[in-house]
Amino acid sequence: MSQILVIGGGIAGLTVAYDLGRRGLDVLLLEEQERLGGLISTFARDGFLMDGGPDAFLRAKPHARALCEELGLGSDLIPTNPDRRRVYVLHRGSLHALPEGFRLTVPTRLLPFLGTSLFSLRGKLRMLAEPWIAARRTEAEESVAAFVRRRFGKEALERVGEPLLAGIHCGDAAKLSMDLLFPNLVALERKHGSLTRGMAAEGVSGEETVFLSLAGGMGRLVERLAQEVRGEIRLGQRVVEIRRRERGFECTLASGERVASSGVVLALPLRISERLLLTLAPSAASELSRIETVSTAVVFHAFRRESVRHPLDGYGFVVPESEPNRLLAGTFVSTKFPFRAPDTGVLLRAFLGGRRDRKILDSSDADLEALSLHELERVLGPLGAPKFSRVVRWADRTPQIELGHASRIAAFERALEVVPGLFVLGSGLRGVGIPDSVAAARSLAGRLAERLT
Repeated sequence: MSQILVIGGGIAGLTVAYDLGRRGLDVLLLEEQERLGGLISTFARDGFLMDGGPDAFLRAKPHARALCEELGLGSDLIPTNPDRRRVYVLHRGSLHALPEGFRLTVPTRLLPFLGTSLFSLRGKLRMLAEPWIAARRTEAEESVAAFVRRRFGKEALERVGEPLLAGIHCGDAAKLSMDLLFPNLVALERKHGSLTRGMAAEGVSGEETVFLSLAGGMGRLVERLAQEVRGEIRLGQRVVEIRRRERGFECTLASGERVASSGVVLALPLRISERLLLTLAPSAASELSRIETVSTAVVFHAFRRESVRHPLDGYGFVVPESEPNRLLAGTFVSTKFPFRAPDTGVLLRAFLGGRRDRKILDSSDADLEALSLHELERVLGPLGAPKFSRVVRWADRTPQIELGHASRIAAFERALEVVPGLFVLGSGLRGVGIPDSVAAARSLAGRLAERLT
């Protein structure tokens, strides 16, 4: 009997399997796909390097960086391009650069902020008045929209708060939880009474590099983790049912094979975990069903540099919901990171879907390529014919961390207690992004090891 069965070979499943193996426990990891990594998906073509999922992680959260260094990848860590850190916002059909020193919704440098064309004079005055806006006096949870509007005003919300804070989560600013998604900003207000004063007091200038990646793409982290897992990894193994047995669990695979284990860790997309829990822990499955997920599409286009007129002098742009453009955002990949394109080429990445366009995956690859290219050219001007394009689809993979999410997760975990030995990881349960997934997996591995040894 395998001591622990880990179902799912994304970053959370690989990390928990890696940690359990290091603690001397027998581990079997089953992955439905013929590859590992889950949302982390790196591929190359003709000298171009593409990350179909996350292309970086927050350096302020230490868990992902620590894992990279532990695996010997410290020398491969690279920051975003420090010389081209500009980010654009699409406003009335034109790109407007966020002013230098602008950090999320907070202007940390006065002169560049006063000179920006993104905000009206009235909007600037309202944002500059933020230090004199009274801090929230209650502990009640607040939405992204309510927080940004209260601190900086309606214009700041529409032109920056919604596309930057809500847009990266593909959700509705009026529903997403500020407290869970951006606890650092909430903490700044509580500690200093103002985000502007808080960033000044803590030396946040807006000039530091926020993200880290790997020179060979984020897939390098998956490769190294898989190499270091002290246990068996089996690909192409879909679990269709999990049943409790007197001394553990029995999992039935699509092939008909049955696998016994003392404990089970589900490290899967929420909708798949929900399906597997329906018979095993129906109350827990019901709680998971209350967490909405949305679908997205990522489209890469590779071009000859000489055919692109725009200087691509930044990381990319975000699109407010008020703009008549179907993109959520566009990334200038070959500017944002080194080693992503040949010297004679440029690589662009378009994001579509989310809450704004829920049926995006109903479109064919050809339609998505044509749509994204059209919308990119509306923003950037003529781009020429792509050398190639590639579509990456993510069905129901972006959880919506909305108001009341913490209570839903607490109810889910209580419902899961009726099945001792069963544990669930996944984006949206205990955070989002690579660092949070790594942290949750390592914490679970520690608890599991203590229980079993």
